[in-house]
Amino acid sequence: MFILLIFVSVCLFWRGFFDERVAELKDYRSSTPDIILPMRGKILDRNGKILAESKEAFNLQCNRNQMENPELFMNQIGPIVNIDEQTLMDDYKKNTQDPKTVCVVVARKLTENQVERIKKLVKDSPICNYEFVPDQKRTYPKRTTAASLVGFVGLDNTGLSGIEHAYNNLLSGIPGNKIYNRTFSGNKVPGSEEILHMPNHGKNLVLTLDEKIQSKVESILELHVEKSNAKGGVAIVVNPRNGELIAMASYPTFDLNMGQDYIGNVQYSNKALAMNYEPGSVFKSVTASAALDLGFITPEDAYTCEGQIWVENKPIQCIIPHGTQKLADYIRNSCNVVFAQIGQKMGVHLLDFVERFYFGSHLPIQLSEQEAGILPDRDWYSDLEAANISFGTSISVTPLQMIYAYAAIINGGDYLKPLLIKEIQDSTGKVIEKFEKQILKKVISQETSAEMVTVLQNVVQDPNGCTQAKIPGVPIGGKTGTSYKSIDGQYQNDKVVCSFVGFFPTDAPEYLILVSIDEPYPSYNAYGSTIAAPVFKDIAQWILRIEDQSNAFE
Repeated sequence: MFILLIFVSVCLFWRGFFDERVAELKDYRSSTPDIILPMRGKILDRNGKILAESKEAFNLQCNRNQMENPELFMNQIGPIVNIDEQTLMDDYKKNTQDPKTVCVVVARKLTENQVERIKKLVKDSPICNYEFVPDQKRTYPKRTTAASLVGFVGLDNTGLSGIEHAYNNLLSGIPGNKIYNRTFSGNKVPGSEEILHMPNHGKNLVLTLDEKIQSKVESILELHVEKSNAKGGVAIVVNPRNGELIAMASYPTFDLNMGQDYIGNVQYSNKALAMNYEPGSVFKSVTASAALDLGFITPEDAYTCEGQIWVENKPIQCIIPHGTQKLADYIRNSCNVVFAQIGQKMGVHLLDFVERFYFGSHLPIQLSEQEAGILPDRDWYSDLEAANISFGTSISVTPLQMIYAYAAIINGGDYLKPLLIKEIQDSTGKVIEKFEKQILKKVISQETSAEMVTVLQNVVQDPNGCTQAKIPGVPIGGKTGTSYKSIDGQYQNDKVVCSFVGFFPTDAPEYLILVSIDEPYPSYNAYGSTIAAPVFKDIAQWILRIEDQSNAFE
């Protein structure tokens, strides 16, 4: 009897201990939540055209301890997932090097069709224990359109470049989580799912970009870059009245759906932000605006160009002597000699004014690839520096800085914040925040701006001006620029950047367009007027044509 009591007591003890351990194991198995991915927000153009969106996808995950024949499995699924057997097997071996790893991801970002085909395969030939883990696949329906601006995501759905990176927190949303009971082998128990927190889906970003204009600008830019045998190019279209970016094109471009193949390749960077270059004569409009606004010159002041001027024992030259000129003449003639005289006259005041236009600073736009440009050191600033800056050398700028400086010059003197995001929507499309025109500062007076519009119109409309940008019946203003590139402190005669900044209509500018073509070849006859101005003209003509068509249907 005593022995029986002891036996029963031991059994009860072990039964209680076992039940307690089972409960603990169950709690343990259930206590590690799975993430519920939020759907990443869309990126849309101003008219609602989708530039980036996420779709449901699945990752194939296998239990390594229940994989009977990995080689056979990889051989069978290879054609379905479009990856060769050896690559799948190499990845599998690499991912199973850690003996603690039980669940191994074999293939990522699978479609529903691929999932069903694999399920049928494994059902007919059960050679492993598997599951499909929910994921997302980012798709870019317009492929190359605004590629360097929109950017792309990595395998973990995190933005790696462009808007995808800059606005990742808004787009990505907040994950939810859920738990399952699992068997001792680590597999989920069917029907045991419990959702702890639902995800908050990412926000949609509506851009100021017009996809139709963006696409056409890109095709025109590509045509001219290839025609010029150039290294690359950039074209930007801005509304100078409110600061909205309508198009931002870089060439060469790439397919965003293959974005990870281009990580770190500067050739495909967003040149509007990342291209640091000496602007050349397009910068003369900034100098003239500064000199007018500060009272160093008037439109009627006459200056003489004899073809060359010496500053601190350095020659500054023009191609030909321009004789005696007033403001409209020496801007149209792009006279280095006269601008060097004006630069010396202004001295450090010119540098102050340049900084007022945000040159040498990052513009307030949330894109990480942006360069700030380079200004001379004030401790070493001299008459020669002032003379050089006056016509766009000894200074480095970005295309984005240059076009927003022009926007201020022609819009009445208001420096506008670059406007890229038009509105933010929640995941249902409801607008939760709008962005409007924002004036950062007044940089020149209304009177100075009006005078500059007049003289810049003369640059294009005068028979001796930049006729390559002229469109019959359309009042256009603008300025050319050609600059030599510097390598290791030495200017290269065979490497130039050709630019043109133009706007229309001049009485109330609606479109402002910057074009810069990098290293056209051969360079001996490459100028802003011959290389960049025709690009501007093609873009402007196309915009005017679609506006006419649009008005015809109103």
